[in-house]
Amino acid sequence: MKNFFSLLGCLIIVVVVASGCQEKSTPPQEQQQPEAVRSELDRLNDWPTEELDVLECRDDHPERIASGETGGWVFSARERLQKLGVVVRWNCEKKVYEIGPTGVTKPVCGCSK
Repeated sequence: MKNFFSLLGCLIIVVVVASGCQEKSTPPQEQQQPEAVRSELDRLNDWPTEELDVLECRDDHPERIASGETGGWVFSARERLQKLGVVVRWNCEKKVYEIGPTGVTKPVCGCSK
């Protein structure tokens, strides 16, 4: 009986912990992109979110300056994505880079930069 309650306790912990985990949802436009594009975009979004937001939304963080490392990372990633035929923009609400609107040739941001 003791093993039953021990097992039940472990099961409850696993369910509670797993229910708090959420998988990143990929917008439909990005799901249709080649694996190389999705992979590069995921890699770009793996950089610390706060650092990316400081870089892209300067007015929202007047007390901070983005590091050169962050700026270089984003510049290089955007270049690689442009070579793959896509332009990305920073989504200030979701705090992620996403594929920009079709026909846009320069990176765009919804922030007051």
